[in-house]
Amino acid sequence: MKQNILLFIFIGFCLSFTQIVNAQSIIKDDFLVNDDDGTAHQNYPSISMDAAGNFIIVWRDFRNGNGDIYYQRYNNVGTALEVNKKVNDDTESASQGYTSISMDGAGNYVIVWDDDRYTNYDTDIYYQRYTSTGAALGVNTKVNHDIDSVKQWDPTIAMDITGNYVVVWVDERNGNSDIYLQRFTSTGAALGVNTKVNDDGINADQVSPSISMDALGNFVITWQDFRNSNWDVYYQRYTDTGTGLGTNTKVNDDVNEFQYYPSISMDASGNFIIVWQDFRNANWDIYFQRYTDTGTTLGVNTKVNDDAGSAYQKIPSIYLNIAGDFVIVWMDYRYGQTNPDIIGQRYFSTGNPDGSNYRIVADGPNNGESSPVVCGNNNSIFFSWEDNRRSNDWDIYSKIVGWNWNGVTDVLEEENIIPKNYSLYQNYPNPFNPNTKISWQSPVGSWQTIKLFDVLGRELETIIEGYYEAGSHSTLYTVNSTLPSGVYFYQLKAGNFVQTKKMMYLK
Repeated sequence: MKQNILLFIFIGFCLSFTQIVNAQSIIKDDFLVNDDDGTAHQNYPSISMDAAGNFIIVWRDFRNGNGDIYYQRYNNVGTALEVNKKVNDDTESASQGYTSISMDGAGNYVIVWDDDRYTNYDTDIYYQRYTSTGAALGVNTKVNHDIDSVKQWDPTIAMDITGNYVVVWVDERNGNSDIYLQRFTSTGAALGVNTKVNDDGINADQVSPSISMDALGNFVITWQDFRNSNWDVYYQRYTDTGTGLGTNTKVNDDVNEFQYYPSISMDASGNFIIVWQDFRNANWDIYFQRYTDTGTTLGVNTKVNDDAGSAYQKIPSIYLNIAGDFVIVWMDYRYGQTNPDIIGQRYFSTGNPDGSNYRIVADGPNNGESSPVVCGNNNSIFFSWEDNRRSNDWDIYSKIVGWNWNGVTDVLEEENIIPKNYSLYQNYPNPFNPNTKISWQSPVGSWQTIKLFDVLGRELETIIEGYYEAGSHSTLYTVNSTLPSGVYFYQLKAGNFVQTKKMMYLK
């Protein structure tokens, strides 16, 4: 596994190495999420985070010979908080499929998935609630209320800051595919009944739902819709009480071509952005549309991918932060039509691009990556995707970067000499809130730790811990929001070497 700060390319047996200069914005580089050591297949990742930046990745996992749902908890710098945990509690060999997760402001979370524990094909929608410490609340619970043997699948979930949540899915109870929702309180009590979202009066199909929610619980659902005899993207707005605002509204502004796989993200005030896969240019591109909290369009449908060729771009995911900046990721075939890569694009709150398209995955497209998802906050971006770099069937990988990271391909290289001594440098900026860069160097490869202490010498946190090669290193440290303003000390230990520096945190 690559180190979580810098990528090193060693050339022969020389004592010099190539340093990727912009990698100081990598908080944790590509890392394996699933902890099984076999060749089982893992797919369909979903990701969510709480107000402190702790995050969880959930996926479908075949390590037990059938599809189960597993998840992994992390703190805000990517340190695993426990081992992979299985979600579904059935004891048979049923298969569980598409999955989604959402967290509230305190870190409590709910995972949803489609489940065929009672039939071989006609799946139902289930959820499982958890506390912020990973303790299960109750048992797996069925969401759909129908009693017929029809199929419900492809669920997605959104949660408000206090833990109320809405589950959305594709439902075939009416003989065609519709979009349904179910609202719940923070205690898991259902609010009302399963409710149909699409308002078309014909038997057209609706699939691929996505939902996002603001801080107060107002929410918007988007989906792929065939009511016009070609696939379009529609959305529907709701209040926090589940009251529909207006009617289903078409998103794409062309009339003849197909649009697939919409994804939506909403800020705390209710402004939202929808992104989708679009065929209007006779090949698959990624487009987005911005909206105010009242559903008023901001600008027009905008193309995201900046390649000049006819390569396909597919299955986007979007994250919109509190400041209104956003990032879009997708599968991209511009480097070859056999194995896709994961490409991203950042935007300012004005809708203008921040730089150009950039590659997310350090391993590149040689082994193929797919199904990217993204979340974040005002300081960091968290990615996850399917990856076959180990040639052990598909795994789940993740990466954490700062907003200013320019991507794998937008790098500068410079010659650097291995240092002769250990050294811990002064953090920058200092004072800081909430992030600061900590840098150090080591003359040999060794096990190294940096820990945080208060003025009384009490250990508060481990900032980094692991084996680091000889060279210069850095990490972006994000302070725990519960810490008060004041003076703190960070200390590097490597073998017999110990060095301490003072830092000041100002809220």
